Amino acid sequence: MTPPGHELTISLNTQDPAEIQLMMEGARQVCDLLGQVRRQPFRIVLVQGPARQAPAVSILSLLGLVTAPIGMAELATLWLRQLAALQQAGTGPVFLCTIFRHVPRSAALPEAERWARQERIRRLNLLAAELSQATGVGVIDLDRAFAHIGGGLLQTDFRLGGGIAARVGGDVIAGALLAEGLDDVVPVEVLQQAQEWRGGLPGLLRRTDALVTEAPRATG
Repeated sequence: MTPPGHELTISLNTQDPAEIQLMMEGARQVCDLLGQVRRQPFRIVLVQGPARQAPAVSILSLLGLVTAPIGMAELATLWLRQLAALQQAGTGPVFLCTIFRHVPRSAALPEAERWARQERIRRLNLLAAELSQATGVGVIDLDRAFAHIGGGLLQTDFRLGGGIAARVGGDVIAGALLAEGLDDVVPVEVLQQAQEWRGGLPGLLRRTDALVTEAPRATG
């Protein structure tokens, strides 16, 4: 179990600034909650790419594949190999993040291409579920949470830009890590109390309502 003040490492596979902000927010929320429950400092370090030591958790993004010229069958094969390699290396829990299925209308993006991109996202999210079933990796379902709340309120799209999206997405990530990702390194009773403090989906919705109320609405 994690000793007082222990430093946990989370490995990320993304270079996208919006995603990194979202992951940082998730790590901050986990640290805050566990620190409050244990009344001791708790630190998480985010590492882009392979960590020097086996990370406590790996969070993998599919967002970069939305526009990648790679077919779904090839992607499935590549990801099965990648996940098998991670598991054989003895890393901690591995999570795949789904992608928010909202592609905004734009004068620069033809409608047919917008629909094709949205379909690509749907298939990537399905791939995440299939990979989870095949390998046992976890899924952080950003798409489900964001769709429940709505892109209009979150002022974001599949690219995850904006401060509200970062806070809410971080909240979703924190919930997933507390529920499944830290069992081997944090005492179960600590995780359970932290989850109770979060309040599940109702708690997420309350915090989102507060953020939306406080935030200025985007115009134009």
